[in-house]
Amino acid sequence: MRRRRRRTVLLTVGCVLALTSCTTAGSAAPGTTGTTGTTPRTPAPATPGITGTTPPDLVATYGYPPDPHRGGYRPDVVLIGGGPAAIRSAGDDGLSFTLDHSAAGVDELREGSIMFAAAEAVGRVVHITPAGADRIVTIAPVLPTELVDQLDFAQTGPLDLDTATAVLRPGMSGALVQQSTAPSTPGLRGGSRFLAPSGPSTPKDPQPGPVAGEQSIGGWQVKLLRTPGTLGVNLIRTQDDLIGDISVSVLTNHPRVQFSGNPGTKAFTAKISGITGVALDAKAGFGPGDPSRASAKVGGELEHAFTFPIPPSPATGGLPMVLTVTFAFSISLGFGAKNSTLSASAEYGLDGDLGIDGTTSVVPTLTVRRSLMDSIDGISLAPSAMVAAVKVKFMLGVGVPFGNAGPYVSMSFASGVAKGSPLAINPGCHYGSLDITGKAGLGFDIDSGLAALILGKLGKALKFPDSIETKLAVVHREQTLPDVAACKIA
Repeated sequence: MRRRRRRTVLLTVGCVLALTSCTTAGSAAPGTTGTTGTTPRTPAPATPGITGTTPPDLVATYGYPPDPHRGGYRPDVVLIGGGPAAIRSAGDDGLSFTLDHSAAGVDELREGSIMFAAAEAVGRVVHITPAGADRIVTIAPVLPTELVDQLDFAQTGPLDLDTATAVLRPGMSGALVQQSTAPSTPGLRGGSRFLAPSGPSTPKDPQPGPVAGEQSIGGWQVKLLRTPGTLGVNLIRTQDDLIGDISVSVLTNHPRVQFSGNPGTKAFTAKISGITGVALDAKAGFGPGDPSRASAKVGGELEHAFTFPIPPSPATGGLPMVLTVTFAFSISLGFGAKNSTLSASAEYGLDGDLGIDGTTSVVPTLTVRRSLMDSIDGISLAPSAMVAAVKVKFMLGVGVPFGNAGPYVSMSFASGVAKGSPLAINPGCHYGSLDITGKAGLGFDIDSGLAALILGKLGKALKFPDSIETKLAVVHREQTLPDVAACKIA
């Protein structure tokens, strides 16, 4: 076991989360790599830790500890003395934590109880294994509503995504992309993330945060695109006669989140504002190779995340939480013949909030900035098609690395294009589609790789409490040109 690397992100400059008593942390000492399960550590305090005394490197790794003075915890919740300071090491699976035997609460843990050491070290105990005098505790994620009797949120504030540092991971495999272990490498554990005092986030000279390199996944070079006001991905492929240069972006203007009220009640609000549009720019082609290889799909859903730790306060229902922004995407290509090309581009504006406000669904209005249908072009003796999809999700949650639970709001954008064969009855057929949807509610965000790992560890599928979700339809459009029956049949 080794000390857990931070989920996928460490921030070099913070976000502001108004209505929260944020603590500004200093730079953390660089992390180390290798086995730490037997590394001596000063015994944890005998009582649960206080937020203000938690070392910043532990906050960056596990989040803030629970507030022992909150009250209202459910009877099966066990607070661990010292919070994250009681964690000697964490397993690569993100589910197992080696706890200091001297920390208060460790001896009270039983299978079925809930261990609560920090915002990303909380869950229902499924196994306890002795490790010398210490204990290796394996947990499964829980909802925030399983921790306390009453839970009300009043969390709102802008997110500084422009200066965040992120790395990519293949979400379907559940494994982190291999990174350098040098302590100074952006995106690795050992750095620190900052929470600025309450107020607007206005860096004097905002610059995009560094990205921990390009990733090669499934024959594609994947690069995070980030400039002020843009968050997206670029995929490039130049092998096996199949080439592509595809960018999908979400456009932003000082994005803000709002979570308030009691989830599951008519007074609950979950909204995101400042998402101002989406954009697609794509060029792809297939050379003289084997036509059976003339199609491709990026190897599963890919994901990267920005993670902001938040100390317990009335705004978070008295719980330490982590605000996670995930950005997932997938690309599919298909060519029916050799020596084919296909290109398309579009941009759509979004004006207004997205989410739920009590019993009311809130969706933005759509405007066309660059027409998809006008852009479809290419050369082929057979039909060609392309589908690009992207999702951005904002969750205020607790849990384990790769598995948080809490209130959330998300937006999905999918666009498909197709170009008909010049040998068809009607050779000029073009097809385009656009779907923008949203979701808001209370639930789990479990990486599929982690879900499979849980299944392997427990020998059975993990059963989660019922989630609460509202689906939001922003727009659905599809069009065929020319508008004739022959094109629609094709």
